[in-house]
Amino acid sequence: MGRIGYFFKELRRRHVFTVAVLYIVAAWASIQVVDLAMEAGYLRGWSLRNAWNAAFIGFPLALIVGWFYDISGDGIVRTAPAGADESYDKSLHRKDYVLLTTLVAVWAVAYIYIHTPPAVDKSIAVLPFENRGHDPQGADLAFGVRLDLQTQLEKLQDIKVIAQPSVEKIEKDLPIPEIARKLGVAFIMKGTVERILDRVRVSVTLIDAERDEQAWSGSYDRKLEVGNLFDIRDDIAGVITERLQAVLSPQELERIQTRPTENFAAYQAYLLGKQRMAKRTTGTLAEAVDYFKQAVELDPEFALAYVGLADSTYLHMRYRGLSEDEMFPKVEAAIEKALELDDQLGEAYTTLGVVQRMKYGDDAAAEIAFKRALELNPNYDTAHQWYGSLLANTGRAEEGLAHRRKALELDPLSAHINLVTGMTLSRLGR
Repeated sequence: MGRIGYFFKELRRRHVFTVAVLYIVAAWASIQVVDLAMEAGYLRGWSLRNAWNAAFIGFPLALIVGWFYDISGDGIVRTAPAGADESYDKSLHRKDYVLLTTLVAVWAVAYIYIHTPPAVDKSIAVLPFENRGHDPQGADLAFGVRLDLQTQLEKLQDIKVIAQPSVEKIEKDLPIPEIARKLGVAFIMKGTVERILDRVRVSVTLIDAERDEQAWSGSYDRKLEVGNLFDIRDDIAGVITERLQAVLSPQELERIQTRPTENFAAYQAYLLGKQRMAKRTTGTLAEAVDYFKQAVELDPEFALAYVGLADSTYLHMRYRGLSEDEMFPKVEAAIEKALELDDQLGEAYTTLGVVQRMKYGDDAAAEIAFKRALELNPNYDTAHQWYGSLLANTGRAEEGLAHRRKALELDPLSAHINLVTGMTLSRLGR
């Protein structure tokens, strides 16, 4: 009999095949129980994966134990070697205890590891909120609540937040897991806003996309005041950071709780300006400039409105081919005013970087501004895009590619960012 034949004979004699069959049957039954418990909602989505992992890890350990040991009327005993007489001592010796203890320890460590819930993928896309009321102004509120929440979340280093343009390109009727896959996120937030006379009702749902299950939901019914809208925003942002296990610095916590204005009319004008600016046509950009002007006239301390005025003026200049000598002073004045009022606005530093580069040709000053923008707003895809452009065009293509890829991660459906990222890759010969 050859060595292979002898080996298989030993496997049969030591009942290793029996152990393997019994283990597979038991593991399969356990996995079915876990699957049923998941369907009933008693276990989380990672439980089935962990059950499979436990089964695979335990299988070789079971075979090792089956090779060396048997279960008899006297308990666990060592399997006698082939040809051993009846006087062979089957009792366990010190090395047996060491081996068994080691195997148990390995199993325990593996079990704890695979049964520890995996770290949460801290990525989210906030879908456009729906207007559930009959009041046309409810649509503006729905846009505003969602925009304000998005803006605050983008300031957090520990969370990836998909940019508004990409989110708005997604088909509304797609299944949540498909939306999440296209945007590259683990969580999706949906919401509705309903305005009824002088009250507003905001309802939101946070969805775990992998499981396609609700992770949290909340509803807020408040008097329609700008302060209440910011309270709702802060509460929702707080829940999201908690559910995504985000770690916030004291500075980040302070930034996301800021209230840009207490003037409701100014806030409405600002929202209308943001809506028009997002459409990116010469006509809507002109309207955006007017709305932002209204906002700063209603509240001269409204720093974000000055940023909107600067950005819409710059875009209007680019889209209509207006004189840079005429428009850049307006852009610069607005952005300087914004930073004078609030020097913690990443959006403002981004626009300042554009001014430094496009008007003055000062790449060093522009880089300082872009870096500051990303410190304050690490999810601001526009800052990554502009900084990547500066680097790519000043002999630092590899660094520029990293920022363009980050911009693409945050705004994956942007045709322009896809284009310039491809151009950078081409320049690098890839």
